[in-house]
Amino acid sequence: IKWEHILLFFLELLVNMATVGVAILLNALIDAAQISITSQDAHHLQKVLFISILYAVCLGVLIFLSNRYKACYIRKRLLEMRTVLADGTLQSSIANYEETGNASYVTAFNQNFSIIEEKVLQNRISILDSVICIVFAVLVLLYMNPLIAVISIAAMAIPSLLPSLFTKVLGTAQETVMKSTTSYNETVADLLTGYEVIKTYHAEDEMFHKFSKTAKRLDSNKEHFSSLMASVYGSSVAVQFFIMGLAGFFAVKGYITIGSIVAVTQLTGQVISPAFELSAKISELKSARPVLDTLHTLSHPEIHEKKTGHKLKKHISLRNVSFKYDDRTILKNVSATFEKGKKYAILGKSGSGKSTLLKLLAGYYPEFEGEICTDELSVLPDR
Repeated sequence: IKWEHILLFFLELLVNMATVGVAILLNALIDAAQISITSQDAHHLQKVLFISILYAVCLGVLIFLSNRYKACYIRKRLLEMRTVLADGTLQSSIANYEETGNASYVTAFNQNFSIIEEKVLQNRISILDSVICIVFAVLVLLYMNPLIAVISIAAMAIPSLLPSLFTKVLGTAQETVMKSTTSYNETVADLLTGYEVIKTYHAEDEMFHKFSKTAKRLDSNKEHFSSLMASVYGSSVAVQFFIMGLAGFFAVKGYITIGSIVAVTQLTGQVISPAFELSAKISELKSARPVLDTLHTLSHPEIHEKKTGHKLKKHISLRNVSFKYDDRTILKNVSATFEKGKKYAILGKSGSGKSTLLKLLAGYYPEFEGEICTDELSVLPDR
């Protein structure tokens, strides 16, 4: 919704402008303290201190409102995406659902949304914060000392190269984590749904070995991804110390005041640290692309054109119906007629196709050979 995006941008703009303004107040506060020490008059210091306290209270309220709205914004976006996924799941055909697998849907509804919240929605807001903070901090630095501003901008070039180096690797690692999660969920589903079978055939050791293997693989892949993310962050602290030393040198030469040293240090931190974080956030955002693609695929399944419904009046018939599953013939040339209102018992060995026959009658599988007719009205299979 457009107005929600505008409001989010406006709040982030105000918060970051106010945060950058703290550096200006620190400059004024320290310079006022130095003047008061020299003149032995604290009147000016008290005035600046009162303004600083009032400013801090207003900034705190603004940050509180911004955080509350961001939480509401993220929650609403997640709810919308969950709703779309649930609708897409219910619109999907049974054949498509079985082909995709239950574990993929479990992963999408749980693990994938955690990734989307942390690495997509939160990162998008963090990227917006970083860009706004960098822009305003650079503008204030240019006003205070153009040379330091230029050096800070040059330092930003270091992290700006990192996303292109790590994006592909992070994307592959994220996709591996997602596949490992799906495999883990499949193993848990096998353990829980097949518990009686496992106990009956005394397969506890085999099941435990399978579970341990998938759990260790998942943890190992997550650890590898975390290590890659940690490697994206550069030596921002070293750069900040360099800028602080440079500001101190300028203060000794009389180019800037003592208060400006603190202000410049604060501002360069608001330029360099967000720049380093920005590179990592962009890499994380791009690494979540496989998760978003999977979510989009599950939320927008291929929906076959629905045929006009027909209310059964007399009977339903199968005419030379054959059905294959994974190149294995389940039913071959089956013909039968079932009259409305009567009861029938379908007998056969396990795996002979009894359940498949009922699913074909219910329209579960659109692809089969032959005809299924309701009151002589043919229901043709999808070709």
